[in-house]
Amino acid sequence: MHPNRQLNPNRHSRALLFFLATVYIFFVSSLDYLTSAEISLTVLYLPSIFIFSWHFGKRLGIAASFLSAFLWLCGHVFIVHPYSHIIIAYWNAIALLSIFTVFSFVISNLEMTLKRQRDQVTDLQK
Repeated sequence: MHPNRQLNPNRHSRALLFFLATVYIFFVSSLDYLTSAEISLTVLYLPSIFIFSWHFGKRLGIAASFLSAFLWLCGHVFIVHPYSHIIIAYWNAIALLSIFTVFSFVISNLEMTLKRQRDQVTDLQK
């Protein structure tokens, strides 16, 4: 390792957070698949979307929203459930994607607003 190159603990903790949030999405989608359509685990996808939106920004929050909705759809297409037509599963996935995306926008905008306010307070204190 180069002597001037220091390990950045913040970078490593962000990488770990990214990894854990991604694993959590796959874990929830697996649980969702195992519980079938009888129990809705939709709300359990939100913590990962929150983490991506808050710590990594709007783009990755939206990416997590798409991944969550896609995995939900995959689970509900491959299980035998009481949908009268397969299009209902696609409609529900689009509805979930909409909710997840709005949630991501709200959280990332809230984080940006709070950061801006903290920066303004810091500037005023100087």
